[in-house]
Amino acid sequence: MSRNDNLNYEIGGTIGGSAEGNQGIYEESSSAKHPLGQKLELIDGRAFRYANFDAACTVGKLVGPDFSTGGTVEISDGTIATGGAGSKVVTITASGSSGPPADFQGVSANDYAGSYLHITDGAGEGFCYRVKTNGAASSDAVEFTLYDPIITALSSGASDFSLTPSPVNNVHAATAAVDFLVSGVTMVSMTSGYFGWIQTKGVATCLSEGAWAVGQQLTLGDSVAGAAQAKDAQTEPIVGYAMAVTADTEYGAIKLNNLLD
Repeated sequence: MSRNDNLNYEIGGTIGGSAEGNQGIYEESSSAKHPLGQKLELIDGRAFRYANFDAACTVGKLVGPDFSTGGTVEISDGTIATGGAGSKVVTITASGSSGPPADFQGVSANDYAGSYLHITDGAGEGFCYRVKTNGAASSDAVEFTLYDPIITALSSGASDFSLTPSPVNNVHAATAAVDFLVSGVTMVSMTSGYFGWIQTKGVATCLSEGAWAVGQQLTLGDSVAGAAQAKDAQTEPIVGYAMAVTADTEYGAIKLNNLLD
């Protein structure tokens, strides 16, 4: 092998090969071909995660999860049932809470699948549990099934909680004004409801909001959905740095931080 040979194979795992069900990084699928969140890492340092889209999105856009269907801010007035120590099931009633959402009415089955349940105050505080599935809301009550058993029993009126969405479920083009988490960059234009790979690390191409200078730290854009901009505030999530001079509204080379690791 010549020292100048270029290789582009994966590290651990299969993609685009002969195994049935493999989906390439430039493909989309109406059905899941891999588990959500599955990681693909190539020998050149680029990394990808398998994601589901809740809205159509074009190529080269920063995406993040829909907080309104996968997360909540702290809820302190919820009624908690079936949340005993050792159980993987907890039923929570959220009514008139601070949201989003304002309550659990209208929640569909598995809206919170892959989300993280944080116990923020009171009985069981400090623990974080990953949500495996959830049932549809009955009035304001939702039953959550967790991957792991509850360590310290939760108690109605004595346990506050919040939910953080899965970074790879229900993703869409993100903006700093409304989104709290950047998951990756689209590799191809995606159809709403479809599945595909998003790039989370390494050299990528991304839409610019404003001009970039070489070496500038880049953050999620303020107003253009899916764009990256030069950092102008400490509170903005940093996504990487510019590798080339890029004009406003063009697509430029970006070195992505390791966004999901």
